[in-house]
Amino acid sequence: MYRILKPGGRIAIIETDWRSVVLNAKNDNLTRRMFTAWDNAAISPNLPVKLKPKLYAEGFKNVTITGIPILNTEFNTNTFSSGMLHGVAQKACQIGAVTKAEADEWITDMHAKDASGSYFFCVNRFLFNAEKADTD
Repeated sequence: MYRILKPGGRIAIIETDWRSVVLNAKNDNLTRRMFTAWDNAAISPNLPVKLKPKLYAEGFKNVTITGIPILNTEFNTNTFSSGMLHGVAQKACQIGAVTKAEADEWITDMHAKDASGSYFFCVNRFLFNAEKADTD
């Protein structure tokens, strides 16, 4: 990224810390297995804690970070968490971390939580802004 920016250029990166998920789920063990599978499938599920020093090491300056929480209290096709959790369940099945029945049970639990008004999902995203020095 640094190489392709002009001197004085700026970059913005949004990254999610998947280890920061807060989810109201009936089966905590199954939820941990789902997200462990997601961690294993993701290239860097915990990148935000490492990104600031990496940007400085590449030569960027004036690195700032803004937290952007995503909070869903409904589980439907219009929410971020619905698409995300369906993807997590699918990936966990694909890599054999859970059975199809377990994945279906987990998603069914999310729908039940939504129907009862007790669905809760939150994850933290972070906006990183940085500048390339005016001269190299």
